[in-house]
Amino acid sequence: MYIFFGFLTILILILTIVSHAPLFKIRNNIKEKIVKNGLIHFTSQDNYIKIKENGLVGKKADMGFPETLLGELVWTYQYVSNDDMETKHDIVISKVRGKLDSDRYGICIRITGFCESDLNKLYTRRGFIRDNAIVYRGKVLNFNKVEVIKEWK
Repeated sequence: MYIFFGFLTILILILTIVSHAPLFKIRNNIKEKIVKNGLIHFTSQDNYIKIKENGLVGKKADMGFPETLLGELVWTYQYVSNDDMETKHDIVISKVRGKLDSDRYGICIRITGFCESDLNKLYTRRGFIRDNAIVYRGKVLNFNKVEVIKEWK
């Protein structure tokens, strides 16, 4: 009995770690939707100005062991609709960082116009966390257009 619960505990821990890590390349149909509709990113007004000038700059993850091995990451979401964007914002705000500093996610920007090499560096995660985050693995995600589509006060 104890062996079963020990195994179950270890399995849950492994799945939790792996489910957060963006290990899976996005599928071609998702890539086509991103080309058509773009990606969204939640940020602050101050960061928006930096993003307009420099692109979305990747940062080393501090969320767990697997992510630290992946290098610099940029966390975004596929733009689907305004309702979907609101739902994703609620998910981000409900997480620990969002609860501690909601101003950090006070605006939503939509970015479009990616080069093929950047599209090939987009990954997603699967598992327990089903928020469909799209993660760019690299130093800077460049784009042709950025616009603010929502601001929360």
